[in-house]
Amino acid sequence: MAAQDAAAVELPASLPRFATHLKMHLEMHRGLMPARSGDLVADTSHARAPAGEALPDPA
Repeated sequence: MAAQDAAAVELPASLPRFATHLKMHLEMHRGLMPARSGDLVADTSHARAPAGEALPDPA
């Protein structure tokens, strides 16, 4: 997950649509990783978190 956090920090502010797409893609992987390891509790709680909170504010 550290690599995902590092990737999110590197997103260019000049490309907000790309940043939104990549953030949602990273969130998808954050949800898949616990499921793949068999941790269905963490997977379920991540899936139920509001996805809109990960989106940047429209400018």
